Amino acid sequence: MASKHSGNKDGIQTLRSAERDAQAKIKLAREKKTRRLKEARDEAQRAILDFRNEKQSEFEMRNHAATGQGDSYTKQIEEKKAGEIDEIEVQVKKNREKVIQLVLEQVYNITPELHRNYQAP
Repeated sequence: MASKHSGNKDGIQTLRSAERDAQAKIKLAREKKTRRLKEARDEAQRAILDFRNEKQSEFEMRNHAATGQGDSYTKQIEEKKAGEIDEIEVQVKKNREKVIQLVLEQVYNITPELHRNYQAP
């Protein structure tokens, strides 16, 4: 019987040792899986950041090209507007007296007339 107990103890020790080894392997596998997931997440974050930066730079280039042309159009319009305003001011200075005289003549030189529909009583 003693040898039977001894054999059982050796078998139990072997099973416990195998269980510890299995738990260690499972723990290593879980750690490896966690590490791979973390690396994959970090790589995905880097890829997203690179993509975002690329698209942002493309957007800024397109926006700069569009607003650059808009600035030149704005300058052209401002220059044209300033030229037209200067021309109007020259015409005002040139014709101011003539217009004032014309208005005064119309105010002072009134010729009274009866309305065409008026019938004398």
